[in-house]
Formats: sequence, C-alpha cells, structure tokens
Amino acid sequence: MDSRELVRKVPLGFQKNGNIAWVIYFNYNQAGLSGSKVTPYEFKDIIGEGHQLVTSSIAAYDVKTPIIKDSETGELIRNTEHDAYNYDVTSFLQKYATTDGFNYTSETYEVPGSNTNAYYIYMETKPTDPASTRQYTNYTYMSTSYEGVKAWEDEDTAVISKDENSSGDADGSVVLTKRDTETKAVLAGAEFKLVNQDTGVTLFEKLVTDQSGQIALQNLTVGRDYAFVETKAPTGYVLNTAPITFQVKSGSVETLYVDAFNTADTGGVQLIKYEEGNKTKHLAGAQFDLYKVGGAKVKEALTTNSEGKLTASGLSPGSYYLIETKAPTGYELDQTKLNFEIKAGQTADVQLEKANRLQKASIKIIKQDRDTKAKLAGAEFEWKDTETGKIGQFTVGSDGSYTLSNLLVNRTYEIKETKAPAGYELDPTVHKVKLTSENANKTVTVTVNNTSQMGTLKIVKQDRDTKTKLAGAEFQWKDTLTGAIGTFKTGADGSYTLPGKLWLNRTYEIKETKAPAGYELDPTVHKVKLTPENANKTVTVTVNNTSQMGTLKIVKQDRDTKAKLAGAEFQWKDT
Repeated sequence: MDSRELVRKVPLGFQKNGNIAWVIYFNYNQAGLSGSKVTPYEFKDIIGEGHQLVTSSIAAYDVKTPIIKDSETGELIRNTEHDAYNYDVTSFLQKYATTDGFNYTSETYEVPGSNTNAYYIYMETKPTDPASTRQYTNYTYMSTSYEGVKAWEDEDTAVISKDENSSGDADGSVVLTKRDTETKAVLAGAEFKLVNQDTGVTLFEKLVTDQSGQIALQNLTVGRDYAFVETKAPTGYVLNTAPITFQVKSGSVETLYVDAFNTADTGGVQLIKYEEGNKTKHLAGAQFDLYKVGGAKVKEALTTNSEGKLTASGLSPGSYYLIETKAPTGYELDQTKLNFEIKAGQTADVQLEKANRLQKASIKIIKQDRDTKAKLAGAEFEWKDTETGKIGQFTVGSDGSYTLSNLLVNRTYEIKETKAPAGYELDPTVHKVKLTSENANKTVTVTVNNTSQMGTLKIVKQDRDTKTKLAGAEFQWKDTLTGAIGTFKTGADGSYTLPGKLWLNRTYEIKETKAPAGYELDPTVHKVKLTPENANKTVTVTVNNTSQMGTLKIVKQDRDTKAKLAGAEFQWKDT
C-alpha cells in the first residue's frame, strides 16, 4: 500500500436492485487531516456519466486497524474488513452529498471524530440509462494542508463495466432495515451484533441503525451463515432478541436485504378521582383529554367509571399530561394539568389521583307569620350537614331572614327552629333541604312559618259613675289585620268574653252598637293590642256608659181643693 495514499475508490459490483456498490477507503494511512484559509481541506467524490449517487445508501464504518501485514508476502496491505458503524460520520457525509457525489471544502477539518481516523465508506449509485451505458466511473479526491501550505493530496478513479461483477473484492453485502411491527416505519438507534453462525464468533458489535433505519455491511465472506442479534432496542420499543439469519452464497455479488421488527414498548396510566377532603368517595363522570407534552392530543373524553377510575393504555414512552374537560356532577371543574411520564420497559400503569371540590350554594331562611306573612325577627335555629354531621346555629335578623353561605352541594341539610319569635309558637318541623348541582352558585330560599300564640278579650260594661254592671249592650269587634268582624251582647253580669282564642301580635277594635236601656251610646272605638305578654291570658276591657238625663217637677197643692201652695221647702237625694 502506498504510504502517500489518502483515498482509494473500489467498485464492489452490481447489486440485486440494479445499483452499483462502491467503497471509499478513507485516510487509511491515518494522516492528521486539516485545512486553512489559504489551503482549505477538500474531499470530493464525483460520479461519472450514466449513474447517480443514492445518498441514503452512504454508510461509514470505523476502521481501527486500517493497514495490516500480508501473511504470505509480509507486505503492508489495506485491511478490507471494518469495525462498527459510525452514525455521526454517516450523517455528516449524507448532509454534504448530492446525486452528483460529494464536494466538501472547509478551512478546518470538521468530519466528526479524530482527524486521524480511518473510515470504510460504503455507497451505491443508480444507473440512469442502463440500456446504453456500458461503463461507469467514480472519481474521488482529498487534500490536506499544514500551516497554510497544501501538504498532501491524493486522488483515485474507479471503473466498472456492465459485464463485470466487480473490480474489487467479490465478498457479499447485506442491508438490514429496522421497522415498527405495526406501522412499518423505519426505526433509528437499534443496536445489533453480527455473529458468524458457523463458528459462534461475534464479528461486529454496536452496529446502530441510521436515520433510514438501516445497517449496511460489506465484505462478508461468501459461503457462510450469519445472524444479526439485537442488543439494544430503539427508544420506546421492546427488545427483539430473535436472530435474523442470512447466508452469503458463493459467487454472489448481490446485496442481501433483511428486515427486523420491533413492537412499541407501551405503558399506561390510571387516574382515581375523589372528593376533596374525602378520599373514600370516588367520583364518576369526570372527563379528561390526554396530550403528549409538546405534541397533539392523544386521546379524548376519557371518563371515570363508577369507581372513580379511568385508564389509558398503549402509550409509547414520553411525557404526557391529562386535563379535565368535564367535572363530575356537582363538582367544580379543575383544569390543572396532570403531568406524568411513561418510561421504556415499565410494566405497571402510572398511578395518578385528583380531587374535585364540591360546588357551593346558599340557603336563605325567611321567618314569617303564617297568616299575615309579616317577617319575624329573633327566631333562633340550628342547622346540620347530614353527611358530615357538622352543626351550626343562627338567629334571623330584623328583616326576618338569614343566609347560610358556602354550603357544599350534593348533600342534605336539616334546619330546625330552637327558639320562636316572641309571641309565636315554636315550629317543630325539621326542614330538610337538598342542594343539588343545579343549585350551584345559587341561593335556595326556605320559608318557615310561625303560628302566633293566643290570648282572650273580656268586655265589661258598666255605669260610668256607679260602676253598676250593665246588661244588654251590643258590640261589634274587628281583627284589624285580617278584617274579621263579629258581634256580641253583654250578659246579665254586664260582661262578655270573646269565644275561642285571639291571635297575638295584632290589634282588635271594639265598638258599641247599642247602649243598655237608659244609657248614652259610647262612640269610642276601643283598640286593644294583644302582645306576647298576653299569651294564654285574658285581657279585660272596661267600657263605661253615661246614663241618659231627665227632669223632675214638684207641684205643691191642697189635698182637697187642689189649690196650689207656695213657700213649701223640700230636700232631694240621688239614692
């Protein structure tokens, strides 16, 4: 091998798909490659007429021992075997490749890795007019500089005729393509080793599929059986250790193509929804959408079941979040993101939990007179949350009302009067109020009526002066609140008690309609207000009458003659 060699181009032969395989032996003398502003580093590969470079076919491999000694002659020769596939160098070359080849020039050496590395570069060209073209050429060139002076350059032209198998080694080639089992999409990043099945010896390790999902190997010895064995799955996929076997047949120069498949390594998530402050109460009917972080919606309308659970499975490794779109009935919507991560290889669902706060409402208690609807102040109550047992007390205000605020819905409250307003009977009813989700952020009004306590009115009729009780007086009475009217007459004892009981907290009018014989009619309308102090008591109203008036004439005369007699003196007395 020439000690000044930088590049050599060798055709490997026509492939099964009609393409031509080539190899570039890159920097096998391990020179320190560099460039400068005056004399830049150059690497060119110019495809001749009649064929074009298939840029996706480019594959670079490390060569740790590029020069070996021939066992028979003792001469230093080029090593036609290579080591591991080099993804970074492959990507670099594909970046600067076109169908016409490479034409890379730079003031500095930017090929990934050390500037003394040697590479085995495989590529294929595709004939553009195979019917008329008989010979195909491929030219390669490299130059390097030192301290601004072009120190070293080299070039080579390879030629292959249509009726030739190869002008290089007649060893076999193989291309493995890694794919998703379901979608058949190509997968980068899978690692393989190549095993000689005849000897069990591992020939290559850490062979990595490129962005096209491929590993390309050349110079495989013919007549042997080989196997690709996966040692590391692509990210998000399950390792598939089943050997992928193939054979390089004697005399074959065609590239073998084999496929390898991986099943996506999926995981799942389970969410439990419960009531805030009560983890034992699980909530059904909450709906969520599932998103990939930085990506699109993955699933929608995931709904918690009767146990408050929802699950999502078949998720590839990555970061996700759930967001609530519909709250359980009677609960507040909480759109806080629930972030979680699915890790490769996980077997158990990611466990999440989320509480929902109950919606709230208010209850307004209105206290009023059962009949008049007048609002009543001062009534005292006790309220109870029947679910938690919480108890509270309150007193209605001057407007006869009180509002209980911030009460959780989906439960029943009991309201019971513990002290009636003055002058009213205690209401024994336990008022049960159920707040539902329809009442959320609203006020439910509960009206509690009270029956007034009772009293009695007794009317006593008497002579204003003598206090003699007077029978036969007739009266009319009136409830000024309801307008109810009645009549009565005083008895022999000069009195009358209104039958039954009269409501308190109202005013009654008593008016005489017929005076006792010999007495003036009393024009006064007697107004009597029954207050709470009169409860279960008799209020007496005394009505005085003034006697009617007359005149006495005394005639003094002789008993016999009837002659009138003057000068007689008398004394009179009101008995």
